[in-house]
Amino acid sequence: MKYRITAAFIGALLAAPSITACSDNNSKDFDAEKSTEYTTGSEEKTAETTTKAEKTEKKSVKKTVTFADLPDQEEVNPQNRSQILFVMDDGAYVYPMIRNGSDGPVETYVSDDGKGEPTELKLPEKSRVYYSDGKKLYFYAPEDGLCEYSDGKTSKLNKETVTSDGDIPEREEFLFTKDKIYFASSDDESTEIRSMDYSGKLTDEVFSVDHKNARIIGISEVNGRSCMVCGYYIGTSENIIAVDSDGFSDDVISGSNAYISGDDIYYTRVSDLYKKPLGGGDEEKLTDERCSDFCISDEKIFFADATNVYSLDKNGKAEKIFSADKLTKCDYISRVCCIGDKLFVSGGSAAFWNCIAEIDEDGKLIKEYKTGIER
Repeated sequence: MKYRITAAFIGALLAAPSITACSDNNSKDFDAEKSTEYTTGSEEKTAETTTKAEKTEKKSVKKTVTFADLPDQEEVNPQNRSQILFVMDDGAYVYPMIRNGSDGPVETYVSDDGKGEPTELKLPEKSRVYYSDGKKLYFYAPEDGLCEYSDGKTSKLNKETVTSDGDIPEREEFLFTKDKIYFASSDDESTEIRSMDYSGKLTDEVFSVDHKNARIIGISEVNGRSCMVCGYYIGTSENIIAVDSDGFSDDVISGSNAYISGDDIYYTRVSDLYKKPLGGGDEEKLTDERCSDFCISDEKIFFADATNVYSLDKNGKAEKIFSADKLTKCDYISRVCCIGDKLFVSGGSAAFWNCIAEIDEDGKLIKEYKTGIER
């Protein structure tokens, strides 16, 4: 099924004469116009209603533009989702840590170079880190929107990224590419995707998806077209669509936790892991083991259920390599994450106890980081 997705300039473009000229209502019927000179009562109201309808239709006509310069797939991180931690170019790891605050437990971020106690980053309260290019961190602060953190200094990027309801947006409402940051904002009917450069300067692009709360999964080539892949919920089911630079979209599949790798999209449905060619074709169930989270590294997939971590080779063989009882005081595995050639898992127990561990592809524990508190 194909849809038409509207992409539009904002501001003065909406009022440009060339736009108005496109309306089908510009050609008047002379006889109908002449007859209205002598109308009274209900006839006059009918003429007035028609005039208002014409004006409304003219106003709704918009100049369409597209994301004609969507970046190449190679310039986009295929894992456009929240990460367990961030690996910096100097070898330090940045990760969230829970500590005791004056009013109860609070989450902060620390930088750990492995040479001593981790150093707390001076980020605004309730900030959430979304992305790192290895040198800088990009985080969301409730009052400032998306910001940049570098060398101990914080810079605000653009107020347009602040949510209208004050909530902290999901990580997937942003997409970080080589030269641009895309961000989504939603109302009760649709989602608008805009873009800015890394200085915070907005472009003129406005990409409107006719579904509310749409999230950005990534950018990929689909049937020879550069497409933005998005997901949106209908009830408890998440639908995935691919939108090309001309504004047309194709249904891809229903699934969650999507991850683009090469020509395929990987996703979960209920507790099963699947993959499907983005260009069309049948989906394939990859394992009979339950899957709550997964990541992809080279030709291997690593995935977790509630208590264990598995590796899955290209032949579909699943092997258990790690379990929650290998983490200090942890009862469950919550996340698994591939960053470059490194593999990380996180686990926890109770309300505020968490651990992050770096393991190798065979499940050998390299180092554990205790990131929670006992209460």
